[in-house]
Parts: sequence; C-alpha cells; structure tokens
Amino acid sequence: MKHVLWLCSVALLVAGCGQPLTASPPPTVPAPQPVAEGFSRSAMLDDIANLVILPAYEQFTERTATLQEAARTLSDAPTAANLQATRQAWREAVLAWQPLRLFILDDIRRTLLHSGVNKWPTNTEFIEQFIAEEATLDAALIAGAGSTSKGVPALEYLLFSPTGDDAAVLAALTNDPRRMQYVVALTQDLHTTALALQEAWTQPDEGYVIEFVSNDSGGAMMQSSVSELSNELVNALEMLVQTRLGEPLGRANGGEPQPALVEAPYSDASVPAMLSLLHGFRATFTGGTGQGFDDYLDNLGVQAEAGPLSVRIVEQIDRTIAALEAIEQPLQVAVVEQPEQVTAAYDEARALLVLVKVDMAGALGVTLTFGDTDGD
Repeated sequence: MKHVLWLCSVALLVAGCGQPLTASPPPTVPAPQPVAEGFSRSAMLDDIANLVILPAYEQFTERTATLQEAARTLSDAPTAANLQATRQAWREAVLAWQPLRLFILDDIRRTLLHSGVNKWPTNTEFIEQFIAEEATLDAALIAGAGSTSKGVPALEYLLFSPTGDDAAVLAALTNDPRRMQYVVALTQDLHTTALALQEAWTQPDEGYVIEFVSNDSGGAMMQSSVSELSNELVNALEMLVQTRLGEPLGRANGGEPQPALVEAPYSDASVPAMLSLLHGFRATFTGGTGQGFDDYLDNLGVQAEAGPLSVRIVEQIDRTIAALEAIEQPLQVAVVEQPEQVTAAYDEARALLVLVKVDMAGALGVTLTFGDTDGD
C-alpha cells in the first residue's frame, strides 16, 4: 500500500458532482436556538482558533521552511538522496496545507494569499515557458506569476515523474539550471506566502484571530464566525465529494472513470491529502482538546436519528477516514482497478456532507452561500 507511511504523517498533522443530495431526517431542535447558560460561543471560537487554527498555520510555515531548505540543498548537490529529501519535504508541506483549506474565511480570502498555494491542475505549458525564457527565475518572478504556475502543484510537476522515472527527473533538474532555479524560487514563494498567511491571523492587535473570536454571533448572522466557518466546512466537503472523488470516479461523466482528473497524480498524494483534510475537519468540529461545534450542538440538544447529532457527525467523519484508508492503490489507479473502494469512500463522504450541510447548518441557523470549489 503506497500511502501507508503518509497515513502516519496525516494522523500527526492535527493532534489535529454527482447525484443530488438526499437530506437526512431534519434535526429535532428548530434553528436557531438560544445558547444555554454555561456555554459561550466566544470560548468555543477561542478554542478552535488557538488549539486548531493557529497551530495548523504554524505547522504549515515550518513545513514550507523545511521544503525551502531542502530545495536549496538539492540545488547545491543534485543527488538522488537530496531529490528524495525534497520530495518528502514537499509531501509534508502538502499535508500541512490541507486543514488550512477550512480556514480561508472572508477576510483571509480577500488577501488572495491562498490562491497561489494549491491551485490545480497546474499549467505545465506556462511553467515550461517560464523556464524557456530569459527572465531571472527568482521569488519575485514567481510572486507575479499566475496561481496555476506556482505552489505545490507546480512543484509536484517538477519534482516527480508521471512514469516513475526518478533518474529522468534528476537529469532534467541537473542539465537545465533554470529548471532547478524554478524549483528553488517556487519553494521561496511558498514559504513567503505561508509566513504572510500566518501573520494575517496573528499580527499583534490586528490579526484576524481577534475578529474571529469576537465575532461570536449565532449562525443566522451571515458574517459571524460560526456562519463563515460552517460554510467553509461545507465547501471543503463538497469539493471532496464532487471534485476530488466524484470527478475521477466519473460521476460527472456517465460513470466512466477519469484518472487524469485526480489531484496530485504524479506523487500519489491524493488520498493522503484528503485524509489530512478530514483529520483537520475532525479537529475543527471538536475544537481539538477544547470546545467545538460538537459542544455547541450538544448545548442546543440537537438530536439525529439515533442520538446526538454531534456524535453522529464524529462517527461519520471516522467512517469516511476509514473508507479512504481502505483504498489500496494510488487514486488514479484505484478508480480504474478498484472503483468499489473509491465508491465506498465517496458514499461515506457524501453522507458526511449531508449531515453537515443539512442537519448541522439547519440546527445552527446557518445560511449557506455559494462556495469556491475549483481548487485553492
């Protein structure tokens, strides 16, 4: 199983299209509900921010710093061992990014910082044009490049081979200095972006975390943190179901598998990345070791068909994780050779989406808005 080692990394990260949705039975408590004495939305948001969100940003910054250093080492000494070390650093950065996809809230989205991190599919034609031209390939050039020409997808294209020919990758990087320069510049830009995103949340007296915690109105207020974060949780699940699993399965193409539509196909990173997202989703929903949406729902007394909705959602998150872990091959292979395993994961993820999009959002009085599901 090619992604077994990845799953260990995923578990450590967060110490943290298709058919129409069929709604599950509605929550038994009308929405919105008043918060009972003893529960504080502000305290819940504070726990989510300080126990989940900020550590995730810190980890992404650390992982991109490691990746940048690995790329510089590879440039200085282009050996097979250093290529593998850079690839591993890339994998760790990819995993660290996944939970952050849940936290691109309105004020953060308006910075546009996230747009160049993981916009896929990458535009390989543009990348090759940049390499073929004479302009200096440095972080400044990358900063001005389009989002599909940089970030982790562009690095994957340059560091991995679709045929598994590692020698060819190393030869291309060694024989064309501009190709190596592009790799180094990409990692520099990625780390700079990570630092800027972290600062947007943590800058003293101006960081978004202050607004996030204080904006503790109920879900009925569209600009409240409860509403915004709920929308991002739904958006991430919709993308997981429709784009990251549904499209490769052929759910938008009459059932014909589309392996070319898999995210991160060269590195076999698709399943580990989705697992990292779901572990981040679980940590966000539960507030890590503090209070989360599960406590909020329990405080409101929201029941599902067979008990508390909070318990049902956590169980379904774990069922979805287990179904993804059961996929034995890289996703682009599995959708063709073992589609039943991918379909099982798709079905579990879809069930989780219903619980969050219909039941939880309804119980919290959240108005769902159109989300960005074309990658980030």
